[in-house]
Amino acid sequence: MGDACDVCPNTAQNDADGDGFCADVDNCPLVANPTQADADGDGIGDACDDCAATPLGDTDDDGVCGDVDNCPTVANPTQTDADTDGQGDACDACPIDPANDVDGDAVCGNVDNCPTTSNPSQSNADGDARGDACDVCPLDSTDDADGDGLCADVDNCPLVANPGQIDSDGDGIGDVCDDCPPARGGDDDGDGVCGDVDNCPTVLNPTQIDTDGDGEGNGCDDDDDNDGLSDALERSIGSNPLATDSDGDGLDDALEYNIIGTSPVLTDTDSNGVLDGDEDADGDGLTNLEEVAAGTNPVVADTDGDGLPDGSERTVSTNPLLADTDGNGTNDGDEDFDGDGLTNADEIVLYGTNPAASDTDGDELADGDEVTIGTDPLVPDSDGDGVLDGRDNCPLSPNASQDDADGDGIGDLCDDVIVTPDMGADMGGPDVGMPDVGAPGEDAGSDTGGGPSLTPQGGGAGCSSVAGAPGSALVLLLAAFGLGRRRRRY
Repeated sequence: MGDACDVCPNTAQNDADGDGFCADVDNCPLVANPTQADADGDGIGDACDDCAATPLGDTDDDGVCGDVDNCPTVANPTQTDADTDGQGDACDACPIDPANDVDGDAVCGNVDNCPTTSNPSQSNADGDARGDACDVCPLDSTDDADGDGLCADVDNCPLVANPGQIDSDGDGIGDVCDDCPPARGGDDDGDGVCGDVDNCPTVLNPTQIDTDGDGEGNGCDDDDDNDGLSDALERSIGSNPLATDSDGDGLDDALEYNIIGTSPVLTDTDSNGVLDGDEDADGDGLTNLEEVAAGTNPVVADTDGDGLPDGSERTVSTNPLLADTDGNGTNDGDEDFDGDGLTNADEIVLYGTNPAASDTDGDELADGDEVTIGTDPLVPDSDGDGVLDGRDNCPLSPNASQDDADGDGIGDLCDDVIVTPDMGADMGGPDVGMPDVGAPGEDAGSDTGGGPSLTPQGGGAGCSSVAGAPGSALVLLLAAFGLGRRRRRY
């Protein structure tokens, strides 16, 4: 249809709804709206406007008119509003915060640790529910639990009100909550044990363990087992710092390590089949264990220095720890307990005789006498002729027959001069008397008058044979002391 005859030359629809308005100017082209009423002025006539009451219409096209839409510009067809703040969840920056980040720190109130105080970093040093920006005690998670106006991080009694913070002993614990006040020595090491009973008052030792019972707790004791070796040294050599005898051989670790030289962790240090305790380190006749029991030194044979080995003192019943057991002014080694003429020390050390028996070998000669005449005090028959030394008229020369022609007690075998009663007359000279051994003090060279004459052994007629008598060795002994003038060869 040509424009000249077309009522609505600008639209092909012409006036479809027949309301007298061409479609290109009709605010309701398809719904008759002859008055073109448009209450909300949104350009959509009231006859066809679903939201005729609001000029907003339904901008987000979610089917909810703008005047009632909780998200007018954001589609929110269900109109969900979790925090009921009138702002739909679809367009609410803080859908669970009705205050909608009231402090403006860009953190919604439902997750903000300071909902009403700006704390954009959300810092929270003590880890409680309040951020540092709004936490009265930012370093105290209990926030002044005792309510004395002092945060726990600076309160000397965090759980007991102590507004004055009085601390008489200066230990950092207020008097009102101090279990160890000055009167009890405080608790300087903070182990919960008061100083007046703490076995380590300046070193932490809450269990108060004291292995060696010396009153010094393990926490501050350098030698926990009190064996003489420091704990540090014991750890370095592998011994037990809490046991005095680590290897159980009866010898304390320190004794083994410092004195004897054995290992405190081996029962048989030299692997010779003898336990260290059963060895005799100083060769004094006592085992190491026996020395420990006696209190003597296991590496010094004569602990008290009296000349007697420690083991020998046990034999003579003297004290190996006292040089003069009976306190008589003479050392035990210089005593002669058996009265045999030899000191105890000489008997044990030099001759091996028994200092408690005067005649060790039972040959009827005292040990001292045997030493004087040269016989063996440990052998009853020194010359092996079958006659005990005490009865032998020649104890150093085998003389089984015991011939003694002149009866002087010296056997012919060892008598350089044999005297017979008739020798003086036979030779026509004066009698030469024998010395009177029964009269000490007389001139040994004087003639006793009428005594027998001297004849060289084996010389001339008249020599007689006289058997030796018991005690003949005594004659020799007397001669050895210069009481006779005969020469003898033993």
